[in-house]
Amino acid sequence: MSLEKKKYMFKIIVVGDNGVGKTSLVRRYTEDKFDETTKHTISDNYFKAHITFFSGSSAEIQLWDFGGQAKHGHLLNNFVAGARGALLLIDMTLKLKIINVLEWVNMVRMHDMSLPIVLVGTKSDLKESILVDKEEIQHIKEMFRFTDYIETSAKLSVNVFKVFYSLVKYLIETKK
Repeated sequence: MSLEKKKYMFKIIVVGDNGVGKTSLVRRYTEDKFDETTKHTISDNYFKAHITFFSGSSAEIQLWDFGGQAKHGHLLNNFVAGARGALLLIDMTLKLKIINVLEWVNMVRMHDMSLPIVLVGTKSDLKESILVDKEEIQHIKEMFRFTDYIETSAKLSVNVFKVFYSLVKYLIETKK
């Protein structure tokens, strides 16, 4: 299906455990900046971005970066409400904890059980420290019906644009 020449607006939530690189990824995408001293997000950060496709369609995206420790917080319902898609970030240099993935999926899909989620592996620049297993990632992607899995490095700006493009393109094509 080809993209129609339309203007879209999507609320996308960005979630994951503490220290996985949520704010770094969003800042690299929206400001083309990387700050090694980024602190843990306490509640949430809000960013705006714009994507234009070759077809002429465009999308304004509202990015809500949610603090990793706040998944059980009182702001949770408001944070998730109205989301059209989500990015779930995992740190590829840490052993993947399926229970954490399950908690995040349950959280972001609390209002929409079919909410599109892109699984994002972060810190791909630390090749010698990567602990995630490709087969395990594929299994998790299928189990939770993630729309995509993309490995990124906010530090080196690897696949950062691709993450957002992939999700927004999916939302437009499925008219989610």
